[in-house]
Amino acid sequence: IPGGLKGTEANYGNGWSCVDVAAEIIKGIQKQHRKIDDARLRAMIVDNLRICFIRHDKSASYENGKTIGLHSKHFIVDDKCCYIGSQNLYMCDLAEWGIVVDSEEEVKKIM
Repeated sequence: IPGGLKGTEANYGNGWSCVDVAAEIIKGIQKQHRKIDDARLRAMIVDNLRICFIRHDKSASYENGKTIGLHSKHFIVDDKCCYIGSQNLYMCDLAEWGIVVDSEEEVKKIM
């Protein structure tokens, strides 16, 4: 688990940096497209992928010092469409919910 956290401390992304997430995305792409040039893939990721945390406050922890875990995901595609919800990037048997905003005008407000 990134950050040396215990399993009970690393729920819903705690301990994973944005670099860790990007590395997992790169691994997934490489697994599906084994012949892709590594330098080209990394250049595409740098040019086209933005990963950041969504926080509900300006702090990464509660007043008692416990780390805040946030399960929400937010994807913007081509600055025209976005998804906000809880769906993971892997298949799992969970009830996940979200919305797709398919309006360039509304997505620009979110950005």
